[in-house]
Amino acid sequence: MGVPRLLARFGKRAWRRPLESDEVSAISELYATVSAADSHDAALRAVLCRFLESPWFLYRVETPAEGGLDGWQIASR
Repeated sequence: MGVPRLLARFGKRAWRRPLESDEVSAISELYATVSAADSHDAALRAVLCRFLESPWFLYRVETPAEGGLDGWQIASR
């Protein structure tokens, strides 16, 4: 399993919704940048901090879509 796929799976659980492709790209880029400058462990710590400090992890954001909440918003509720 590649790092982007692993990060997308973890992000889906942490943020209680599937990640968009630009979010996966940004997280993967962060991992690549930190791992090039430091170690694999430091890169994973940076990525985990990014996930755990985001408002999508800290708060349950529910914005009603047209016609009510979608399936992910109902499940997190």
